[in-house]
Amino acid sequence: MKILIADDNEAARRLLQLYLSGYGTLVTVENGMKAIEVFSQALDTNERFDLICIDYIMPEIDGIEVTKTIRSLEQEHGISEKDRVRIIMSSAVDQGSEIMKAYTNGCDSYMIRPCLRECYRKEIQNFGLLNQTAI
Repeated sequence: MKILIADDNEAARRLLQLYLSGYGTLVTVENGMKAIEVFSQALDTNERFDLICIDYIMPEIDGIEVTKTIRSLEQEHGISEKDRVRIIMSSAVDQGSEIMKAYTNGCDSYMIRPCLRECYRKEIQNFGLLNQTAI
């Protein structure tokens, strides 16, 4: 599995690396613009990501805008909804309207921080990216 982690907080990126390192190849970036750039390059080289873990609140471009852009890029490349990358957005923001905004704009899961390793494992498994016996 190929995973993209996008978070402007270095400690949060490191924690996700620790949580997800056993699941596949990790690529980390520190902002939304880099996430879009890396995702686009992966599409162009047919080395697509299976999972993106993204922070909601980042400078310049937030997780919502990144998610919208990623979904648009997938559409441009003819990627069906069932084959699209799975996106887990996380944030300390726990307002219902903001969570709905994340889902409306294309995220597959929203986690309120702090998130435990087990929560990520369950979501990844729910997406069908892991079998029952994986880590």
